[in-house]
Amino acid sequence: MKFSAVLVMFLGLAAATEMQADTQAQIKSAIEGPCVYLDETQEELDYQTDMFSRTLDSRHWTNVQNIAKAMKKAGKKPYMYVHTWELYDKSFSFPRVRRYGFV
Repeated sequence: MKFSAVLVMFLGLAAATEMQADTQAQIKSAIEGPCVYLDETQEELDYQTDMFSRTLDSRHWTNVQNIAKAMKKAGKKPYMYVHTWELYDKSFSFPRVRRYGFV
């Protein structure tokens, strides 16, 4: 009885470890891999840059870098402008808070 319980726990642990390794590999390939579902156009680059400026989500910045790399490879010159400061500057109505150095 004890042996079968230990065996079941060992097999469960081995399966969980294998599933975790597969999940981490999929996440890493999704983050670092090329974005094949995105258009390699300036409009898509502007959209991804705008989304990064609004949310500061690293996935959008990865998309920006991948699109810019693909555009350079195709011989186009990508233009990127992150405007997070402008968005946050407009969100504060009091000049004293808006000009605070750590905001």
